[in-house]
Amino acid sequence: MTPKQYLEQARFIDKEISCKLRQLGILRSYVTTMTSRCDGMPRGETRYTAGISTTVARIVDLEREIDEAIDGLITLKRDILRAIDAIEKPELRLVLGERYLHLKPWREIAELLDCDIRTAHRYHSAALKEFKIIS
Repeated sequence: MTPKQYLEQARFIDKEISCKLRQLGILRSYVTTMTSRCDGMPRGETRYTAGISTTVARIVDLEREIDEAIDGLITLKRDILRAIDAIEKPELRLVLGERYLHLKPWREIAELLDCDIRTAHRYHSAALKEFKIIS
């Protein structure tokens, strides 16, 4: 695995977690909208409870998946941070940290470094050459 592929894992996991959190919000909204009618007409309760219980079970499973993904992301980011800290030049550390830990776009990274985007990319290339995966 190349240093860039290793670092990209954190960006990918972070985006996966965000996607799952959006899905969790959707499922939670389903549960809150699954209510019985209040028009006085008797209705079978099993239809609603079955739907609610299935959705609640999905919510619990998804919450567990999210927790596991967050735990893995925290561990990975800790390892990445240790490897970044081993790089001598501060501008190289900054590029990697902002790009892969804080998910910043190149424009913002260039602004932080007070340089143009092309120079930020050069720093990035140099940082990847110095980056050593710590296992």
